[in-house]
Amino acid sequence: MSSDAEPQATVPIGIVFGQMEDLTQDVLSYLLLYQNSLQKTFEFRILAGPSDDPFIEHLRLGVTHSAVIADCHAYMRRVIDSNRAEAEEFGLKAEPVQKIVLLTDTRFSDNFFLVGMGGWTILAFGGWQKEFAPPSIVEYYLSHVVTAALDALSPGNERHFDTRGCAFDFNSSLADTRFKALTGQLCSACAARLEKETSKQSVDDANVLLKRAWLGSPTAPSDVALTVKKLGYDLFHTAGPTPTLWEKLKGIMAEEGAKSIAKAIVTGLVGGLVILLGLKWPALVSK
Repeated sequence: MSSDAEPQATVPIGIVFGQMEDLTQDVLSYLLLYQNSLQKTFEFRILAGPSDDPFIEHLRLGVTHSAVIADCHAYMRRVIDSNRAEAEEFGLKAEPVQKIVLLTDTRFSDNFFLVGMGGWTILAFGGWQKEFAPPSIVEYYLSHVVTAALDALSPGNERHFDTRGCAFDFNSSLADTRFKALTGQLCSACAARLEKETSKQSVDDANVLLKRAWLGSPTAPSDVALTVKKLGYDLFHTAGPTPTLWEKLKGIMAEEGAKSIAKAIVTGLVGGLVILLGLKWPALVSK
C-alpha cells in the first residue's frame, strides 16, 4: 500500500495473559486498552484464554523458544475457541483478531524474549529484573506489543542485527533490548519502509505508542500514570510491581524535594512583594 492510498482498516490485536503477577496484568490491561484512544491504526483487545492450559504450564518449565513453536498454533486456536465460547454464554459474538500476543513472565532457556510466526507472538520477560531494568517491566511489554502489532500490519518486516534503538532491533544481547524500550522509535529506514508499505498515519500512530509521551514524566505524570499509581504501580519509581525500600525512599525524597522547591519559590515571591511594598518582613509575619 502506498503512502497516498486509502488508510488501511484498524488492525485488531488480541492480548492474552499467561503466567503473570496480578498487578502487572491489571496495569498492562488498562494501559493497552487506553492506547486505543490515542490512535486509529491498532485496536488492542483483551481475550479470555484457558487459564489451566498445558501450553502455559509447558512455558513454565523454561524450554527453548523453538520447542514451543510446534504447539503454539494449537494453543492459539484454543484461545480463540475459549474466547468464542465465553462470548456465546452471554449471547454475544467474539470478533476475529489479526494477531494474538501472549504476555508471560516466564523465560525461554535460550534467552529469546520475542518469538512469533504468522498470527501469533509470545513475549517472555521472565528474570527481566536482573537483565533489563530500567525501565519498568510494563514499559517493556508495551514497547514490544507495538512491535508485534506492526508485524501484523506489515508481515514482511525484517529485523536488523545492529542496535539502533529501533522497534525492529534484533538485540542478540539482552542488555541491548532496553535501548528500544527507552528510546521508543522507528529508525529512518524502517519508518520509510513502513510508510511505503502501509501509510504515513500508521507510522505516526506507531510512534505515538512507542514514545509513550502520553505517560508524562516523573515530575509531571499524566492522568494515566496517576491512575496506574492508584492501582499500586509507580511507572517512574518502581522496577517491578512491588517497590523496594530504596525505591520508596527515592520517591519520598523526590516528593519532598519538589515541596522544598515550591516553598522556596513562594518565599521568594513573598519577599519580593515585601520589598516592593516597602514593608518589613517581621511586621508581615506577625500579622
